[in-house]
Amino acid sequence: MNSTSKAAPMNKYEAMQLVRLVAASAALTTKKTNATNNKRKEEAWRTITAEFNAKTSGIPRSSSQLRLKWENLKKNARKRSARIRSGLKTGGGKVYFPPDEVLDKVTSLLRSIQHTTPQHSSKSEATANVPLIEEGLVDGDEGLTNHSDNQILTPIPKPTNFFLNQASSTNTLVKRIERLEEEKCKARILRDNALADYLNAKKRKIDQENVEKEIVLAKLKVELENAKLENLKLRRDLNLSE
Repeated sequence: MNSTSKAAPMNKYEAMQLVRLVAASAALTTKKTNATNNKRKEEAWRTITAEFNAKTSGIPRSSSQLRLKWENLKKNARKRSARIRSGLKTGGGKVYFPPDEVLDKVTSLLRSIQHTTPQHSSKSEATANVPLIEEGLVDGDEGLTNHSDNQILTPIPKPTNFFLNQASSTNTLVKRIERLEEEKCKARILRDNALADYLNAKKRKIDQENVEKEIVLAKLKVELENAKLENLKLRRDLNLSE
């Protein structure tokens, strides 16, 4: 099979393995493009390919396929970051972006690479080290096809703290929800306590009424016994008079 032909899409586990292997490679996390570093990158990709195929049980991937997949992941991560920034700038309601473990890892890695890139005195070297943003991106692109013809040289915008702002907003929302749940819990406790007091008062009233009924019943029994005694006395008196 040709190494540049389209292969089966990677699953999330395979994509995360690739990102971890790239992150662990010092040769691939540098922006230098001299001959020595380029050779090291070629060797690093061969090593990553061997380790990737050893750690995954899916279809074996070639070095060129893994490199294209890594480029697609970087494009997806950059576009997702741009959408998040755009959503935060527009205002008029919060836009929810579901978490993506793989792309969030790629975004973090790209930011760390950018922050650790040394400053060059030469204008040509600085231009050569400007990261690429590729057009024609399709979300969730898992096909390993070459899109290098659509590349344009565009500097990456200066990283902002939008993730921090989003996390802060999320924490505030979580705390507000927790407070509401706490208030609801307190209200339920007060309601249950009031209901328990009402039922206890009603039970005491019923118990008191039952005691009073028992007293009345006892009095009636005493009166009945007295009536029976009076009846017997009257009969005895009648028998004697006869």
